[in-house]
Amino acid sequence: MGMIPDGATATYRDLSNLYVGNGTSIELNEEQNALVISYVAAQKYISAMEEQAESIKNKLCETMKDAESALFNGTLKATWKSAKRTTFDTKRFEAEHPALAAKYKKQTTYRTFRVVEGE
Repeated sequence: MGMIPDGATATYRDLSNLYVGNGTSIELNEEQNALVISYVAAQKYISAMEEQAESIKNKLCETMKDAESALFNGTLKATWKSAKRTTFDTKRFEAEHPALAAKYKKQTTYRTFRVVEGE
């Protein structure tokens, strides 16, 4: 675990690696509690914007139907193309080869930030 250089802005990942957790609690001051409130508001705004974007995307896809591209005055504005992906069936592999699957499993420890809404 390293230190964050002076003047550098720490990312969530940096902070998660630096502070691994020790089971204790802290008491927030007014300013820190305001950050929690701001965080909750920002997350709600992001969620609402994601829902709005998804709704708009659905309308555009419905408009495009089977077309793979959409133009406006001859200029490409959107594409909706098919793609193929190959995935590994982990559940089946574990069921058919449990010893081999166990040999390659890797456990990691990480921290998850959650805000508890309430009083």
